[in-house]
Amino acid sequence: MSPRPASISSRSGRCGERQLLGQIYATMSYAILVGVVARIALLVQVIVPARWRNVTLSDRSFFLVSNVILTLLMVLERNHVMRSDEFESQHRS
Repeated sequence: MSPRPASISSRSGRCGERQLLGQIYATMSYAILVGVVARIALLVQVIVPARWRNVTLSDRSFFLVSNVILTLLMVLERNHVMRSDEFESQHRS
């Protein structure tokens, strides 16, 4: 199991949960925005004729898609931290 980030493990109660939910919301919004930009870049890459394509467009598309994947993994990790705290508190009761 990976260690919890200090900002999450030091907080307890509803305040920490609200902060975590806010972070998850912001991260998901960022992932959606970058996903839309990545799709547009990939669409341009398909539509534009091969002689006009730029190698940097492929690199940027790869960067954006990789960024979306890593961001979604971060959202899953934060959800896991929030849910594991919830399950631990239920078992203590």
